[in-house]
Amino acid sequence: MADGDRLTLRQAREQGRIPEFAAQAERDLKDAAPVSAECFNAIIEAAVKAPRSKDRTSHSRRAGNSTGKQTR
Repeated sequence: MADGDRLTLRQAREQGRIPEFAAQAERDLKDAAPVSAECFNAIIEAAVKAPRSKDRTSHSRRAGNSTGKQTR
């Protein structure tokens, strides 16, 4: 792998090169500044969305305040 060529996670998985990907990631993080637990948690909360409950749909409400979900 030449300088400037980046191994993606997808490539690493497909080509069986996970150790190379991990080494690349470790090199990338060598100069990274530490982050407080509070900052880390805020970043994670912003990035990860809570799963939808079973009775929720992704549809916007339609006229008549209905989501279009059929009920018996």
